[in-house]
Amino acid sequence: MTSTACFVIVSKNDIPIYEAEVGSTPK
Repeated sequence: MTSTACFVIVSKNDIPIYEAEVGSTPK
């Protein structure tokens, strides 16, 4: 759920925060 939400945010806002989230969340 979090991974998808982050991905959507990146696609829309392209915020670097997504990178930090991915690094912490196991894909």
